[in-house]
Amino acid sequence: MEHNKNCVDSTQKEDYLKYSYVVKNEEENVIAGILAYAVIWGILYIDTLWVDSKYRKQGIATTLLNKIIEDGKEDGCHIVHVSTFDFQSPEFYKSMGFECFGILPNAPKGHSEHFFYRNI
Repeated sequence: MEHNKNCVDSTQKEDYLKYSYVVKNEEENVIAGILAYAVIWGILYIDTLWVDSKYRKQGIATTLLNKIIEDGKEDGCHIVHVSTFDFQSPEFYKSMGFECFGILPNAPKGHSEHFFYRNI
């Protein structure tokens, strides 16, 4: 990080910010969660967004993603970045206003990784 900050000044109040939330069901079992971080320049990276298959299509992922984006924006983030695979959720991110800026073909073999961003 020091090299990067010597090239471009940090724009965050803290150089590394972590964000995470979990959702539990009535039995207190984790049914969904999100992990994200922002490093140096106000770029929010979504690391993991997961919803148990029994609880999908109920708006949980949308709620978690919006909450993380809201938190990042409050901390000065101006853009959010995420990657997903063709068999996961590229259509979900498109529906949330994200734009695809790259596709890594054959990763994993026979599939592709899709990279998305959205200004916030």
